[in-house]
Amino acid sequence: FEEGIIIPPLKIVERGAVQEDVLRLILNNVRLPEMNRADLFAIVAGCRAGEKRVIGLCDRFGKDVYLAALQALLITGALRAGRVAAALGTSERSLRRQLRRRGTSLHALTADVRQHLALHFMANTRLSLLDIADALGYGDATAFSRAFKGWAGCAPRKWRALNANEARIKATPAAP
Repeated sequence: FEEGIIIPPLKIVERGAVQEDVLRLILNNVRLPEMNRADLFAIVAGCRAGEKRVIGLCDRFGKDVYLAALQALLITGALRAGRVAAALGTSERSLRRQLRRRGTSLHALTADVRQHLALHFMANTRLSLLDIADALGYGDATAFSRAFKGWAGCAPRKWRALNANEARIKATPAAP
């Protein structure tokens, strides 16, 4: 029989300090504590290296550009479940299971990003519907319009017109 213990997500290292009680809890429940200790600290080192890389990219290109690049990868499908899982050091099946436990999926997260970007592009740019549809990975403007209407409750052109009017009202100074 295989036995095990389920431990909820915990921080082994918090603010640079090893949480000894958490580490003991984990190591006291494994067969090869020293090997697992080494593995855990290798994961921590990998996370720190990743953190430094992200900070470096944000310093070099700016946080907004970094986040936009991640969003672009998501919406173009370049960020597939297998790649995400590999980057997280887990299997695709495990990634899907973890997302399911949290009540979501990679598809749902991608759809959320697309929706957020669509609303952003509609409110803050003069891009055509075709350009927005293309940027978000829709086959054509009709597919984008159908999806947008599902999110916003009205057609994209109507939404843009309504929100443009609201933006002009907010920008108009109040009478003294």
